[in-house]
Amino acid sequence: PCALALSWPLVRLFAIRSLSRLGILVRNPEALDRLADVNCMALDKTGTLSSRRALTVRIEGLKPLQGLEAEQPPLSQHEAKQVALMLAQRNHHPLSRALSLHLMRDETLVSNPFDVLSYLEIAGQGVSAVVLNTLIGEHQLVRLGSAGFCGVEAAQGHANTQEQRGDEAASRVYLAVCGEHLRPLLEVQVFHGDALMSASQFLALKPFKPNLLSGDKRDVVMAWAPELEFDSRHFEQSPQDKAEWISSQQAKGGHVLMFGDGLNDAVAFAQADVSVASYAPAGLTARQADFLMLREQPGLLVDLISTARIMKRLGFQNMAWSLFYNLLALPLAMAGQLDPWMAALGMGVSSLVVIANSARLNMHSDRG
Repeated sequence: PCALALSWPLVRLFAIRSLSRLGILVRNPEALDRLADVNCMALDKTGTLSSRRALTVRIEGLKPLQGLEAEQPPLSQHEAKQVALMLAQRNHHPLSRALSLHLMRDETLVSNPFDVLSYLEIAGQGVSAVVLNTLIGEHQLVRLGSAGFCGVEAAQGHANTQEQRGDEAASRVYLAVCGEHLRPLLEVQVFHGDALMSASQFLALKPFKPNLLSGDKRDVVMAWAPELEFDSRHFEQSPQDKAEWISSQQAKGGHVLMFGDGLNDAVAFAQADVSVASYAPAGLTARQADFLMLREQPGLLVDLISTARIMKRLGFQNMAWSLFYNLLALPLAMAGQLDPWMAALGMGVSSLVVIANSARLNMHSDRG
């Protein structure tokens, strides 16, 4: 009975230890059982498959929208950058972090007269805040986020402008002031770095049907990392859109793994069969995801899934051996055919076989 009781918990324990050595934190041990059945993957892009540290930024002022040309801008370009810096520093999205690092290099923005009176993050869209200019005592309602959130209309040409650097399109973040009208003041172009995964690493994901789900515009998503051949690329995906896509795959019999940075992925994480958070601030992701990567290496996904499958195979082997031993030894013991020392030795050996078989997972992590 000891070997039977140890069969599954022990191999799961060795799997958790193996994954920790690879750089993967297991938050939900029961998810290891579901992970072995994964056959479809939903992958976020920014901050997940692309590096958080390889983003470069360009900032441009926006011309007033039609009908607002004669109005005095509520903030100068310099003040707008000060407000953008203050809001970006409070937000953990990769685009915000890139903007914050870019603006912090400008020493003229260090002396900031603005103070935040209220602050609200809206998943998949941006942030809204009331800021106070302490020098003159005036406050402004401002937004930092996507084109639609900040009132940038495609008809004015702002949302359709696709500045390219080589073959790479830029994601766009806007700063707008909310008054009688939404007035966009700044356009921030964030150029994405190369994919963190090589084509050969990505090829190992192909049996699991990788699909890219991104909140970026169509041109950005289609132009990014053409060497990575996804089963499908989806653009302008809100958090709810991602969850609905996962649900549609599950309705077709798919077992879906969601891999994201966790910042806007809570809904998708909850819908997916298994959720994995990429290398990111642990406080934001650890409460949501089943697994948390401690290294900026998306290729660890392959090791994660293969470890779960090895765990499942070894677990069934342990169960089969334990049942075989008990079905053979218990009748003999009840019939008096085994001496006490033989029964004690058999119990010890059966448990050692289960332990040794489970420990084979260590060899897998050593190879990783």
